[in-house]
Amino acid sequence: MEKIQETLRFVRLAETRKNLDFSDEKLLDLNEILDEYEANQLKLKQRQRRLKMRLNEGPADKAQLIDEYFAVKVSVHENEMAMWKKVRELLTPDETIEFFTFYQEFQRKVQQRARQLNRPNQRNPRNNRFRN
Repeated sequence: MEKIQETLRFVRLAETRKNLDFSDEKLLDLNEILDEYEANQLKLKQRQRRLKMRLNEGPADKAQLIDEYFAVKVSVHENEMAMWKKVRELLTPDETIEFFTFYQEFQRKVQQRARQLNRPNQRNPRNNRFRN
C-alpha cells in the first residue's frame, strides 16, 4: 500500500507540474496540502472499511458501530473541506478553478485505472488461463 501511495504521489507531482501553470513554490505548497489530505483520506477510508466489515459481522452493539461509522464519514468530508480551504487560501480564484478542474479529472482517472486493475481483463489471456 505504501508503494502505491508513493507511486500515486509521484504521478500527481508530475501531472500537476505538467498541467498547471503555477510557480514552483505554489506547486510545492499545493502538493504538500494534497499529501496531507490524501494520507488522512486513506486512513479514514481504511477505518470506514473496517467499521463496515464489523457491522456486517453482526456484533452485539451495532448502534455504537453505526455512530463510529457516521463520525468517520463526517471526518472524511471535513478533511476534504479543510483541503479545499487551504487550496483556496493558497491560490487565486482563477488558479483555484484551474486546480479544481485538474484534480477532479486526475482523481477520476486514478479511480478508473484502479477499477480496471481490480477487474479481470477479458482480453488478456493470461488472466483467463484457468477459465474454460
